[in-house]
This record gives sequence, structure tokens and C-alpha cells, in this order.
Amino acid sequence: GAIFVGADTPTVLGDFTAGPSHTLPTGRSARFFSGLRISDFLRRSSIVCYDRKSLAKALPVVEVFSRLEQLEAHARSLRVRMGRFVGKTEKDRHEGSTPDCARSFALPHIQDLTPYVPGQQPTDAGWIKLNTNENPYPPGPTVAQAVSSEVERLGLYPEPRSESLRQSIAASHSIPSDMVIVGNGSDEILNLLVRVFCGPDRTVGMLDPDYSLYPVLVAIHNEQLVRVPLAREMNLIPDAVIGSATNLFFMSSPHAPTSVGFSPAAIASILEIYSGVVVVDEAYAAFADVDAVGLLKDHRNLVVSRTFSKSHALAGLRVGYALADPGIIDLLDRVRDSYNVGRLGQAGALAALEDREYFESVIARVRSVREWFWQQLQEWGWFTYPPQANFVFTEPVSGSGATGEGVAAELFSFLQDHRILVRYFPGSPLTERFLRISVGTIEQMEKLIETIDLWRKKG
Repeated sequence: GAIFVGADTPTVLGDFTAGPSHTLPTGRSARFFSGLRISDFLRRSSIVCYDRKSLAKALPVVEVFSRLEQLEAHARSLRVRMGRFVGKTEKDRHEGSTPDCARSFALPHIQDLTPYVPGQQPTDAGWIKLNTNENPYPPGPTVAQAVSSEVERLGLYPEPRSESLRQSIAASHSIPSDMVIVGNGSDEILNLLVRVFCGPDRTVGMLDPDYSLYPVLVAIHNEQLVRVPLAREMNLIPDAVIGSATNLFFMSSPHAPTSVGFSPAAIASILEIYSGVVVVDEAYAAFADVDAVGLLKDHRNLVVSRTFSKSHALAGLRVGYALADPGIIDLLDRVRDSYNVGRLGQAGALAALEDREYFESVIARVRSVREWFWQQLQEWGWFTYPPQANFVFTEPVSGSGATGEGVAAELFSFLQDHRILVRYFPGSPLTERFLRISVGTIEQMEKLIETIDLWRKKG
């Protein structure tokens, strides 16, 4: 504990004058402990701070060590923290990710904002990805040609209004081009709608549950959101929407995440009385039996939004559009960014739209696999909403016949451990017992069924 060097340095100096502590370790404990000092009365803590990017970088290392030490739950705990598993609210997942210095400059409502969390996008190979409703088939060959032809012109700005694409979209729906606006994905269209029609005393409504981006867009503007709850039967109740007393109302059809399609008659009964603007978000309409486009001619307060991401397999190009009365389109154009859709996106979407034969063949393949998979779920006795989108929403049943939130969470984790990604939405009584599963290729869905069978045999 203390070393006194030389004949002129007796230990008594340590007792009274030299300075080292007189309270020294005994019983050979000096091998691992020092003499008592002030610092021994202080509590020392290590401070470790990761952001989500660093956390993602650390995950592969943690997973390797967890497997080596046979401590698999260690890796799973990290996935929990990353929001890849159940048990954290979206606000919890992002808590502490913004440095305090940055937060202090932000508007108070932005500091408290819970951001939209997209589905997991793994960067390593070997995953079956059925969690973000992407089209499992590539875009048509003409798309690649059209995009490539624009590469040499990337130094030039694109068409500010995406005029050629607007005209092509209008022709495909047999409407005038002044009823069309093109956006950087349909999400930009939704954002423009909130910017135009949301404000003090002009609230926004939505079905609950529905697309989780809607609340984020409203929260960005620090405005009020009115939720109209849906029951398990998924019946659209027009009086509830009309009675929300809102200025703008969002509803997805086919609905996210249940895949249920709302009838044009039910939507029309809302439009006839509702005094604001109704947005029917038809991101998955290409896979459905009916849509709301035919209602546009009689209802000037209707906006139909669509995207090329799912139906035309262009999620990577980010192109969407909306159809509405020319007066609404004019207002949206006033707040739209000048060059909101890039040159490559416009060219790719235009080529995809013109290759109707390839588009229809892909849609038919997705619908065929969807119906085959839905029938398999029916044979298992799993309650599954009749699907109208390129995904199904199903209530898992364990091998012992159990259902519920814990069963859904367990299957979600089991599939992830087998490198199959699906989507789970805890926190809502209508969604917490279900999993949303995107329709992949027949080979992917067969592998999914094989893996679920393994889980079911566990009991």
C-alpha cells in the first residue's frame, strides 16, 4: 500500500508527516487495492453516449460477441433499444438522440416532437424483407433506359412542375392535367396539404389507427389532431368523420395497416356533408378492387394521393402525385418547392407509367401471391382482414392456440432471429395483436411459411 525507500525513510513518517494515508490495505489486499484516499469517498460513473447511427454501427459487433458467449439476449436488448423490437415507444427510441446544445435553439414543440420511424432497412445481405410494403419485383426495363438517358443531364435542373409527367398521369386517369400535382413521394403531397389547410382553428383529423406519418406532419405545425377511432370490424362511420369538426381529414384506403379497402359509397357519403377537404391516401390502390378516383368529378373537396413506390416498384426514386380540383392543385403548387422532383425521378416515373403492359403483369403477380398467402393463413385459422393492398394484416395463433399481444411480439422476434423482417405496431388495441406482412415473391413467402411452421411447432 505504501513503499518507504531507504534507511532514512522509516514508516513512522507515513503515520504522521510524509503524506501517504495511514490507512493501508492489509491481509495482502495491496495486490488489488490502494491506501485509503479522498477519491475513495467519491462515486465514479462512466458516461457513455451513442446516437442511432453509432448504435447501428455497434450492433454487428455486439451480435458476434453475444453468439460467442452464448448470451443472445444481450444482442436482443440492443435491438430493443434501436426500436427493432417491442417495448419502447417511438419517443423513447429517440430520447437523447439530439444534443442538448441543438435542442436549446429549437422551437419547444419541435423539441418534444416524436418523429416518424420507418421500417427497418438492413444493409447486409441475407434478409427476407417483408416489412415496408415494397414491390418485390423490379421496375420495367424501359425505366432503367429512361433513367440512364438523363444521367448526362444531371447538371441541369429538371422541369419545375414535372409537366410531362403531370400530363401522362392525367391521361391515365382521363382527367385534365390541371387536376394533377407531382411530389417527392406522396409524403410530400401530404405535407403540402397540411401546410395549406392546417392552422389555428383549422384542425386536422385522421382515422385511428392509420398511417403514422399523419400525426407527425400535424405536430410539426404545432396544431391539433383529432382522431376518429376504428373498431375491429373496420367499418367506416361517416357520421364520426363529419362530426370531427375538422378542416382536413386523412384516411388511407386500402387502409394502413389493416389492408381493408373502404367503399366509394362510404367515402362519398362523407364528402357530401363534410365541410373541409378529405384526403383519400391511395398508396396501395393499384392492388385493390376499387378506388375513389371516380368521385373527383362530383366532389370538389376530395384529394386522392398516390405513389409510384409500391405499384411501379420505384420506392428508390421517390415520386408521388395527387388528383384534385384545379383550385386545390393551384394552392398546393404555391407552397411546393420549385424543383421538388428530380430529373431521374421524373424520367423513371414517366417510363413506368407508359409501360402499362409490364405494370399490369406485376400487379397481377403480386395479387396472385397475396391471395395464395391469405388462403394459407385462413387454413391455419388466423384472423386476417381480406387484403386489398400488397400486404396482409394477420393475428398470429401459437401452436398451443394462444393469441394476443405477447404472441404477436414473440413471432415478430422469432422471424427477425431467422432474418425475416415483418412489421409490428404495439400501443394500439386494434394493432397490438397483429403483424403486418408485405407480399414478397412466391419463394420468399414459402420461406416465411416454413419459418412460421417452425415457430408453431414450439407450442
